[in-house]
Amino acid sequence: MTYDASIYLSEALLAQAIEKLKIDTDAIANKLYTAQWGPDLNFYANSKFSAGATESYLISAGHTARDYETLIEAFRRLDYKLKIFCTPRSMPKIAELPANVSIHSEFIPYIELMEHYINAQAILIPLKYDRIQEGCQGMTSIQDVVALGKPTIITKNITLNLDAEKEGFGIFVEMGDVDGWVNAVKTLMNDKTKMKQMSENALSVYRKKFNADIFANQLKTVFTQFWKERDK
Repeated sequence: MTYDASIYLSEALLAQAIEKLKIDTDAIANKLYTAQWGPDLNFYANSKFSAGATESYLISAGHTARDYETLIEAFRRLDYKLKIFCTPRSMPKIAELPANVSIHSEFIPYIELMEHYINAQAILIPLKYDRIQEGCQGMTSIQDVVALGKPTIITKNITLNLDAEKEGFGIFVEMGDVDGWVNAVKTLMNDKTKMKQMSENALSVYRKKFNADIFANQLKTVFTQFWKERDK
């Protein structure tokens, strides 16, 4: 099987493919592209949900490459509440949960999860994976971060096409770093002005740089260019 063209989710993944596969420069120009998918604009704009009473909890959700064990160890040393939404398969193996952490492993529709997201103070994205499997882990949760305008703390992943720290809506933590999570949560939660600015930055990225309309236009550009090259 051969491919006429390939589309990568980030420049970093494309660069890795070029290096590891020793792809020649001629092929790069008309066969390899990037297009970063993003959250839909209409869905969130037309959502009937709005923030309710302020609740002092943080939230973490997802089931792929999640490092909930490290996050829970960090919250043993924190006074904030943490809600984790996962699946039975990704449920953290912890003998004794601290009182400020709750785990919800039963299925929950996204529209219900949104309510928990909206009323949370921040979205946390702890990741754990072998370097050989490094990819865009955490990208689905980043969609929620920007679309809902929430500050985030995320395990550093250089292959993501969106740098949360550079864009001003997130804080990076090294993989498996319990102290890093403790310090990052304290830094975030003790600076309400910073949290507000990070929320505004997340929404700005969503509107201007990272949404489904931009993704569709990227795909259109790729397909148009590909067919032009093919017809030569």
